[in-house]
Amino acid sequence: MSGFVLITEAPAVPNTTEVMTPSETELETYYTSTERVIMACVLIFCIILTFIGNSLMLWSIKFVPALQTVNNVFLASLCLANLINGFFTMPFIVSSMLSDQSPKKVWILIPKHLQ
Repeated sequence: MSGFVLITEAPAVPNTTEVMTPSETELETYYTSTERVIMACVLIFCIILTFIGNSLMLWSIKFVPALQTVNNVFLASLCLANLINGFFTMPFIVSSMLSDQSPKKVWILIPKHLQ
């Protein structure tokens, strides 16, 4: 039995009732302002690509009769969902990246009782 280790004591379990969350100052200093601007520029580029690519795909499915199949209806549904995501969620992420405050203080759509 040289390959087995016998454990006589159970390892100490940390207290799971305390939740470890980083403070706002730790979150704000996680990225420098230059890194936040670079990430925001990349996301803005992704928003533009989302709009162009999905719009072209929806346009081609609508106006090219050979592409009007049942499978492409599902593809058009995915394109529409991606457009909605690009227009309604990504701009809020960019605005929170560029601000110096936490996202709870920047996003105006969060109700007051949740801030």
